[in-house]
Amino acid sequence: TGDTSDCLLPTPVNLDHLMKDEVVTAISAGHDHSLAVTAGGKVLSWGRNQSGQLGQGDSYMDMYSMEDLPRPVEVPDLPSGHKIVSVCAGNSRSLCVSDQGDVWLWGARLSHQPSKVDRDVAFKGQKVLKAVIGGDSSKSAIFFLLESGALYVQGDMSSDLLGRSGLGRLGKVSVPEPIPFFNNMQVVDVFAGCGQHVFARVKAQQ
Repeated sequence: TGDTSDCLLPTPVNLDHLMKDEVVTAISAGHDHSLAVTAGGKVLSWGRNQSGQLGQGDSYMDMYSMEDLPRPVEVPDLPSGHKIVSVCAGNSRSLCVSDQGDVWLWGARLSHQPSKVDRDVAFKGQKVLKAVIGGDSSKSAIFFLLESGALYVQGDMSSDLLGRSGLGRLGKVSVPEPIPFFNNMQVVDVFAGCGQHVFARVKAQQ
């Protein structure tokens, strides 16, 4: 809204400075920032930006960096005719997914701007239907639901969110890997929060 004081009642967010005759179709509220996507495929971000989670290439990554009003995010390497359809805001990081199953990640003090995930390397060419972020800024995981029903994860081993035991408490899974528990199942949805928890729904066995 442009006002940084507490808001005790639901208040419309004014987008008149950004667009006309376009509606917001998806939103996501993170720990201290928010994202939205419009029917035309534009990504908007606002809130704090201490870790680059707003995706604004001309911004700074420090505790004083923030955007009071929604601002468009430039998504590089988005092919002509493709558009963003969903977003997820986590704790200090963000992502978006296109209608063609590609994913972009940014934030976590690694990148100011969205960076496209190589689908061939990460998912053997499969499309991503949904991606969500779980955990806090230092113990996080990102989950990818693929068109085949497989559920992939990457993140910090210390998060306890990677869906397997015996990995130890140090290090990371840097490249997305399938979660073995779901090998013989078809995952149909996945949800995660800024706490240390994740929920996956699978297709009922016939």
